[in-house]
This record gives sequence, structure tokens and C-alpha cells, in this order.
Amino acid sequence: MASRFLIIFAMCFTPALMAPGQRTFTNSANNYEKITHENMPHNVRETFPTLLDITKKLTKLYVSGKQMRITADVFNGASNLEMVDLSNGDIAEIESRAFLGAPKLKKLNLSGNNLKTLPREMFPQNNVLKEIDLSNNKIEKLDRSTFKDLQHLKKLDLRNNNLKELNGLVFADLINLQELDLTGNPIRSIDEEFFASLPSGLAFSFDDHTLDFKSLQLVEQWSL
Repeated sequence: MASRFLIIFAMCFTPALMAPGQRTFTNSANNYEKITHENMPHNVRETFPTLLDITKKLTKLYVSGKQMRITADVFNGASNLEMVDLSNGDIAEIESRAFLGAPKLKKLNLSGNNLKTLPREMFPQNNVLKEIDLSNNKIEKLDRSTFKDLQHLKKLDLRNNNLKELNGLVFADLINLQELDLTGNPIRSIDEEFFASLPSGLAFSFDDHTLDFKSLQLVEQWSL
């Protein structure tokens, strides 16, 4: 499509996404095509739009790099953003409120990072998120408050993390969830409440070889 453009940066513009790696942004705006920051004249660099200015116009955002940190409100004003791919960016931390400024976000890919925890408030209350990929991280624990406003979510991928327990009502607010993948986690115990809170018709995948005997009994009861 003629109105689409691609911007490639070889270094970071703002501390919000702290990574000296490659950035790729896709959108329909202005006349930017391919720009490499390291080859850009100095006077152009000084006047080139900041990342925050660019995200206000984007519908799709791809960012890759090393040691990125997603700060609070980094997507403020990104009212048109529908897809964000931050995979394989060595992200170790996401601050609360990081995605509150993107109410139209439908798909979020955070796979292949170094996340151990997730903040309690990541998303706006009125959101339309349908897919989240958190696979191949190091997540050790989940909190219900992280997912409480995701009533439209249909697919949640948590493969290959470090989850050992599935407690209580952590996914109870995901009333429209259709796919939940927890394979590759060393899950040892699952609360009875956990199964009772899952929506009917859910395609739920996990490995049972690390579960204790009581958890295995619960799995059999839930599958009947």
C-alpha cells in the first residue's frame, strides 16, 4: 500500500524503550520510507520526531533490541495502535500503566524476553485486547489484577515460563478466553478453584508430568 512506511533506527531515541537495537515502525503517515539513524545528518537527527510522537500515529509497532525497559505511560496518546510486537527484546521489566495509552490495542507480543513478573495494572479498563503472547520468558508468578480488565481476550500464550503453581482465580476475569497455553512450565500444583474459574469451551494446554498426585486428580475431574 502506497501510504505505508517503514522506519528503521539503529539506536534508541527515548529512555522509555532503552535498546540500541533495530526499530521497525509501520504506519500510514507522512512520507518517511527507510531511515537509518546512524547515517542521518546531525541536523536531521535533532528535528526528527521522537518515538512518543511517532507512536501517536502508528497502528502497528515492531521493536527489537537489547535490554529494553518498558516504562509507565510510554504509549500515552497512542490511540490508534492496534498491534505491538516487542518480542526478543531482552525486556526484564514492564512498569505499571505501560499500555494504558493504547485503548485500541488488539494484539501484544512480549515473547522471548526476560520477564519474571508482570505488573498489576498493564492495560486500560476499556480495552479490546484479543491476543497476548508471553511465551519464552521467565515468569514465576501470576496475579489476577494483571488480567482483570481483559474481558475480550481470546488467546493467552504462557508457554515456556517458570510457573510452578496455578492459584485460585488468576484467570477468572477472562470470560471470553478460548485458548490458554501453559506447556513448558514446571507446574507442580493447581488449585481446585483454578479449574472452576475457567470459561467453558476453553482449549487449555499444560504439562502434567511435574504435578503432584492431588493436582492430577483435579485434572481428571475437570476433564470429565
